[in-house]
Amino acid sequence: MYHTLLRLTHPFCKNQAVPAAFTPSAVLKVPNYNNHSCVRSINLLCYVVLIMTRATTFKKPVKKKQKTTDTIAAPATPVAHAIQKFPIVKYVGDNQRKLYTILSKRPVFPNKYVDTFSLDLLDCHEEFTHKLAQIGWIDLFNMDEPAFSNLTYEFLSSLTVKDDSTLSFRIANIQHEVTKSGLTKMFDWQLIEQQAPPENYATPFWLKITGLPSTETYVPQLANSSEIMSPCYRYFTRLMSYTLYGRGKSHGRLQKGELELLYYFDTGIPVDWTTLLINRLMYQANKADVAIVIGGFITRIAEELGVFYCDTTSLKRVEGWASKLDKEYLIGMHLLRRDNHSRQRLLLVPHKRDPTESGEVIPEENEPRNSSEEQVAHLLKGQDELQSRQAKILQNQESMGKQLGEMFAFMQQHFQHSTS
Repeated sequence: MYHTLLRLTHPFCKNQAVPAAFTPSAVLKVPNYNNHSCVRSINLLCYVVLIMTRATTFKKPVKKKQKTTDTIAAPATPVAHAIQKFPIVKYVGDNQRKLYTILSKRPVFPNKYVDTFSLDLLDCHEEFTHKLAQIGWIDLFNMDEPAFSNLTYEFLSSLTVKDDSTLSFRIANIQHEVTKSGLTKMFDWQLIEQQAPPENYATPFWLKITGLPSTETYVPQLANSSEIMSPCYRYFTRLMSYTLYGRGKSHGRLQKGELELLYYFDTGIPVDWTTLLINRLMYQANKADVAIVIGGFITRIAEELGVFYCDTTSLKRVEGWASKLDKEYLIGMHLLRRDNHSRQRLLLVPHKRDPTESGEVIPEENEPRNSSEEQVAHLLKGQDELQSRQAKILQNQESMGKQLGEMFAFMQQHFQHSTS
């Protein structure tokens, strides 16, 4: 290396004798070099080369990653990994291939999450927050994860659950395992033992929240969620349908599991959300005749495992509707309606069995309410505008009639002239 540096960097030294030793000290002892600046330059380059060589050959000791009991990756595979582009699925066995084919024929719908402004419109923000904290899922306010169809299909097609509730699944062709406690931490839940509701609670509770006569009974196939009188309870039921329960655009019937969840919401009994999520994931993976409405939870699991997607175009994001249960959806649920006098105002629709005769007007986005005199003036102004439009239409009709008459006379005259 010293020969090369000497001959290439300083060509004017080509005819000089090169010392056998390559160390800088040996170079300093050579008396034949007349150009001392050349020697100093070569010595400096040698020092730099020696230092760089030692730096590149030195290897920093690698610390071994400690495996946790919450998240377990496949052998020799780190839990956290970066994916530049979401890969094509590599099936593990024919079973996953068959399940993936079946799942891919089912539509994936995005989840709908909490909209705090809608809760304000329903005048139940404080009540909803308090009850949600009692049942142990206050983090639901922070959920906004989108759903990705290819991620959802791969996860569900490879999902298995062990006897100790450990989940085993694949994401981007990498095997993962997550324990029940690890899954609990991902959603900021608590590990609890679920307290069951009282025996034969369904009918009394159903009559309580609907106000139906005592002659009625709870029948899941006939229990319509619109019968629930409380806007807060109806909002919670619909929220569960679009998130954890994953039913989406259902027929509006309140199933047994949903009624039980609403019972916990009413009584404040904490919910074992982790077990419920595991059951719902398995239900979504194996129920062939329903849409998949749980992709946002799978996205949260992938994020908590440290899977980052740099190329978002390779992930097929599910679109189709707004990601929150907003005021427009509440209008569709007949919980709100627009005021006939002002389309910018929203009216809280009372339930048919509510003793209140009329709904309460809710100004949208804190818009000030008009007085009765202002409303009358607004109606009179609208009437004047309508009369003005009618007069303008009559003028246009008269003008068009006159033009048609002139055109007819011209055509008649032209016809007579051509025949003569």
